[in-house]
Amino acid sequence: MPALSQSQRKLFGMVHAYKNGKLKNAPEKIKEVAKHISDDDARDFAKTKSKGLPEHVKKASPLDYMFVRGFLSRLAER
Repeated sequence: MPALSQSQRKLFGMVHAYKNGKLKNAPEKIKEVAKHISDDDARDFAKTKSKGLPEHVKKASPLDYMFVRGFLSRLAER
């Protein structure tokens, strides 16, 4: 999966390093994310090319959240 922003790419780069033992004193945010994502997925996000990515992604609208919530509930029903 490609990262959507440079900040997301950096975050998952740190998660990948933490999971491989290269980041010793990781912040709690990194440790929390590392619990919920595989090392392969973290690596995939981290290896996204940063050229052309925005620094941050715009905040999602309430309609975006409703769409994602509905999509996930339909997946759970399968």
